Amino acid sequence: TYMKLPEDVAVFYTSIASIKKDVFKACGGFDENYRSASIEDLEFGQRMVSYGHRLSLNKNLQVEHIRHYSLAGLLKTGITRTAGIIKIRLRGRTENKRSNYVTSSRSFMLGIALAYLSLASLAAGALTGTIPLFVLALALYVLILLLNFPFLNFLRKSYGWFFFAKSCLLIFADMLAHGLGGIVGVLSYARGRRY
Repeated sequence: TYMKLPEDVAVFYTSIASIKKDVFKACGGFDENYRSASIEDLEFGQRMVSYGHRLSLNKNLQVEHIRHYSLAGLLKTGITRTAGIIKIRLRGRTENKRSNYVTSSRSFMLGIALAYLSLASLAAGALTGTIPLFVLALALYVLILLLNFPFLNFLRKSYGWFFFAKSCLLIFADMLAHGLGGIVGVLSYARGRRY
């Protein structure tokens, strides 16, 4: 995903980033309203760009960002990050700040909507016993896999067929978690929780 991003970005990737101290201070540093590390790098990057600074992504530099997720941890991260991104966007609308930058691919974001449609078709099929609804649910799932095949195929080449098979199952759950995060973000913001 990151290799497909343009050279100029609006995220200060804290896993591998550098900045002059005076620029960091002039932009106000990280927003301390965030209670834990989550998406403060996205918000800070957008703020830097709104102040006229340029953030460049040097694709010749690479790091291995080692994370060990459990299934629950991965899904929780998807919910938390998406809820935070939604709140950044909503705050941006009320504060007239740049808030339209995302790092997820369009195919993943479309997959979120398709995952919920697939789940709804599956539930409706189970309630009514209508076979075409089960077929629709399966077709939507296959469409999700096809839309995200370049990423899934990369995983297959890097980690093998077993990892690929697990990823084909996990991507659906991950998309559902991200969708739930969007809902949580909107509801939480509506209740006055801006962070």
